[in-house]
Amino acid sequence: MNDSQTRPQARLSVLLAQASDVAVILRRGPSKQVLMIRWARDTDRFYLGQWFKGRVYECRCDLSPDGEQLIYFAANQREPHFSWTAISRPPYFTALAYWPKGDCWGGGGALTRSGSGPLQVQLNHRKGQGKRIGKLAPGMKVGPFGEHSGWGEDSPIHDHLLQRGGWRQSNAGTECKNSHNAPIWITYEPPLTWSRTNPLAPALVLHADLVGIGQRQGPWRVLRHRVTESGELMADIGQSDWADWDRNGDLLYAVDGKLFRRALLQGRLQPGRQLVDLSDLRFRELPPSEAAQCWFDPLDLVPLLHAPAQVEFQATLPVAP
Repeated sequence: MNDSQTRPQARLSVLLAQASDVAVILRRGPSKQVLMIRWARDTDRFYLGQWFKGRVYECRCDLSPDGEQLIYFAANQREPHFSWTAISRPPYFTALAYWPKGDCWGGGGALTRSGSGPLQVQLNHRKGQGKRIGKLAPGMKVGPFGEHSGWGEDSPIHDHLLQRGGWRQSNAGTECKNSHNAPIWITYEPPLTWSRTNPLAPALVLHADLVGIGQRQGPWRVLRHRVTESGELMADIGQSDWADWDRNGDLLYAVDGKLFRRALLQGRLQPGRQLVDLSDLRFRELPPSEAAQCWFDPLDLVPLLHAPAQVEFQATLPVAP
């Protein structure tokens, strides 16, 4: 058996900042190891951060509008907290403030800002669940995430974050629950589909088709992505971890631990090019910098493709919780 057959698959989830060119990549693989990577989309430079040993629930995470803070929900199923929601500085998991939770219902939250005002937190916890540990930034307010805060799993928070990002549910899908021994536990025929129109070329629509949940030896959420132009299929990405439109109209997508970009030029998508291959990274420890433990200090980061070897593959557990 060769190395490619034994190597754990890398799965990528990406969060795009709404008001800047910052993005965060959560690279999972092996299943209980997650690496955070900061992505400068204007230059396509990547900055490796810390690893976390446990589970990060990517559908319940959110970036601040400028991309400088991340709220995430994580679990290691160990005392004293078992699970918690934290806010950190990408690409670090080290918590500036966090809220212990203890279960996996709800969790995570949304980060919002009105104009140049302070950052506001919508915390997806039940009332009175988990006293905050750590200090908030000046002026920051924390409130519940809607009427049913702290309930559900990925929904309703994932649906809310998709809608805020310009997605709409275009097909509710039909769910079929199979046996636990089936290749996919839950299938959707037709798929549950979310769609988003290109911000600069309205004839182009990106569709994310959820075709299943719980694939054996595969992803938990089985997704396929495709692009239509004026209702006709224009590009079929196939099974993929993630896809979205960039602010400049480019198509971004992740397949097999690799990130790709198809530039938009005069309303047409150009051939795709690979930006980075993150499939071969391995766990390394990386202590947080002093700036990573402050709310707003500038981070001194070294890009992946230009870093010395001893820095390029460093990474680590969060110091807190």
